[in-house]
Amino acid sequence: MPVTNVDRLEAMLATVGQADMAVLSPAERRRLANGCRRVALLAAPEPKGTEPEGVLDRLDRGERSQ
Repeated sequence: MPVTNVDRLEAMLATVGQADMAVLSPAERRRLANGCRRVALLAAPEPKGTEPEGVLDRLDRGERSQ
């Protein structure tokens, strides 16, 4: 079976520890957290109508007001 990007990502995430997080700036940690959330939603999407509706929730999903 070929190794996929998902296999590689899973292997890399399994090695991440607290020491890795300690050297990241707050902006880098946020960027990593946002990427992880995006992949988590791709892997297990939330059913329609169950998304939180607060302002911070919408910002976390990348929505911007016009």
